[in-house]
Amino acid sequence: MIRCDTSALILAGGQGSRMGGIDKGLVRLVGKPLIEWVIEALRQQVGDVLISANRSVDQYATLGYPVLQDAMPGFPGPLAGVMAGLGGMTTDELLVVPCDVPLLPRDLVFRMRPLLTPQTDLVVAADPERIHPAIFLCRAQVKAALAAYLAQGGRSVRGWQATLNTVTCPFEDASAFSNLNNMADLERTEQQLRTR
Repeated sequence: MIRCDTSALILAGGQGSRMGGIDKGLVRLVGKPLIEWVIEALRQQVGDVLISANRSVDQYATLGYPVLQDAMPGFPGPLAGVMAGLGGMTTDELLVVPCDVPLLPRDLVFRMRPLLTPQTDLVVAADPERIHPAIFLCRAQVKAALAAYLAQGGRSVRGWQATLNTVTCPFEDASAFSNLNNMADLERTEQQLRTR
């Protein structure tokens, strides 16, 4: 596959409240931090990788990619990280994914990109079970709309996407989008990987 002229932003800036407050991107799955699983899934698909993080910044920096911190104080949510990514991207498109989805499809960008037409602002991944608003591809031009939404106090990813011309991109394998919210999810995924 040929890499797309797309920047990838990995959201690792949350508080990890459902993981007991630990930095989720650095939690190990089969001996490797979750964020490294995500990077491996994406780096052959995109032109560059950015990391959104508000803690453990030095540790994330050792991975060799730019680490962006929220300009807004107080952990205002993932959209603050997206705003930082839109400011730090070097391409015309930004793929956004969370750091806790280690089994992302290796053709994620290639499937989503054709749906980002001149009439479309944003493409969201979906599987047969549900839509995944935290996994999306957007144009650089949505930055103004996001800034306005945040200035009005908006914090919901779904709410912001509803203000744009958004379409979904269907994927068949729901397990590829399993996010590891807690230690039980982590243990279940580790067992699946060890039996592959």
